[in-house]
Amino acid sequence: MYVPPPTTLPRHLTSHLFQADPTEKSPFIFGKIKGRAEKDLHELSTSLPSLRTLALRPAMIDPEGDPQRPRNAAEYLVQATGAVFRCVWPSGVIGTKPLARVLVDLATGDGNPLPPGPGIIAEGRTIRNTAARKLAGI
Repeated sequence: MYVPPPTTLPRHLTSHLFQADPTEKSPFIFGKIKGRAEKDLHELSTSLPSLRTLALRPAMIDPEGDPQRPRNAAEYLVQATGAVFRCVWPSGVIGTKPLARVLVDLATGDGNPLPPGPGIIAEGRTIRNTAARKLAGI
């Protein structure tokens, strides 16, 4: 059986706004599916020690006006929404660049659970937006 080296271990990204629900009681189908995927991946990792899963649940992902990206009407709407969320719910917003930094750090890390703290749940295997912001230095 092939066991991938630690630097290629899978990671799983879900969303915080449309909450992943491992109990599958969410009224939204995607919440049920994401919750089931998180739960199944975490369970699978207990039987396969080489599989180390971490789920990251960002909330509002803000493109931060990145000039490198092409723009259309939907992009401008997302950018405006991000500006509003930065004002009314700052802890619920993470920019694309800080999020990318956190994702790369987690993907290239050792895959071990994170130490307990605010925004760290599921025995250190699930990282909510508040913890992702802290990891990004925000």
